[in-house]
Amino acid sequence: MRADSNKNEALPIAEAAQKLPNPPCVHTVRRWIKDGVRGRRLEGNLIGGRWYVTGEALEKFICATPTAINSHHRRPPSISEAQAREINREFGL
Repeated sequence: MRADSNKNEALPIAEAAQKLPNPPCVHTVRRWIKDGVRGRRLEGNLIGGRWYVTGEALEKFICATPTAINSHHRRPPSISEAQAREINREFGL
C-alpha cells in the first residue's frame, strides 16, 4: 500500500490487491479472508455483498504471513521475513 493511504480506510478487495507488489487476483484475496494462509486470516468485512479490507489489516496479514504474497502463484514460498519487511518498507506498510 502507498504511504499516502489511510490505513483505516476500508477498500474493496480488488482495489486493495492492486496496492500489493505482484497483485493477486480478487479470488486470492477473498480466499485469504475466508480460508487464510497457514492458520492466519486476513481481516475483512462483508458490506452489501462486497468484501472490504483496511490497509492496517492487510499490513498485519502480510507481516504475519510473508509467503502470502507469493502463495497465489501455487509455487513453493520464496520470500523470507526479511524480504517481506523490505517490501513493506518500500510500499509504506
